[in-house]
Amino acid sequence: MKRVAWLFVALFPFAGGMPWANAASADLDVLATELARIRGEVERLQQDLDQARDRRHQAMEALGAQISQLEAEKRRQELAVKRLRHELEKVKEHDASTQVPDVELVPALQNALALLEAQVRRNLPFKPTERMNAIGAMKAKLEAGNVPAKRLANEIWAMYEDELRLTRENGLYQQVIPLSGSAVLADVAKLGMVQMYYRDGDGNYGMSINRGGEWQFTPLSSPEDAQRIEHLMDSLRKQIRQGYFELPTSPQSR
Repeated sequence: MKRVAWLFVALFPFAGGMPWANAASADLDVLATELARIRGEVERLQQDLDQARDRRHQAMEALGAQISQLEAEKRRQELAVKRLRHELEKVKEHDASTQVPDVELVPALQNALALLEAQVRRNLPFKPTERMNAIGAMKAKLEAGNVPAKRLANEIWAMYEDELRLTRENGLYQQVIPLSGSAVLADVAKLGMVQMYYRDGDGNYGMSINRGGEWQFTPLSSPEDAQRIEHLMDSLRKQIRQGYFELPTSPQSR
């Protein structure tokens, strides 16, 4: 009896230790699994952070290119304004207060109208039909000779001033634009004579692009670009004409 009892006591610690070992092993497996999950989450967050940094870097590069393009366009417009002012001063010298005969004013007025017409064709396609029709009407008057040249000089002067005003004004307008071979009435946001953005009746957005000297209205497929243009139009609608606006400078598909 005594030998059996000692055997039972000797075996008891081992019998009690096995469940503890299994529990410890299970806990280690859980910790290892959780550690692997956390490590994977850290790697995913690091990838997201790297991608966010890349997107920010690309956005900054795009913004820098946009600023450079707008500055270059601004310089071109400033040169155009200087040319217009020069021609305006030349016409001003022959206003109604001078004693220059009408016949001597005609060549100067013809030259002023030719420069004005070239400027309209070169500039943004903002209400181009209306502007060209106004020039055509003045050319017809000049050719017919049924309006005194001095009075016509005042009309040309007024249109030069209108063209200069367009270079300074930002606004939201409506005009008919060519889209996919059709004439479409659209909302247009005009930024001086630097850029125009549009929204057609179906809610599609786009912008004016100069390709080889010919202006075209080009759709934008990016939802982000659409939101940017809508933000600009909403601000102009609310008479907010100053502030920071990130705007597309060329069509992009995303």
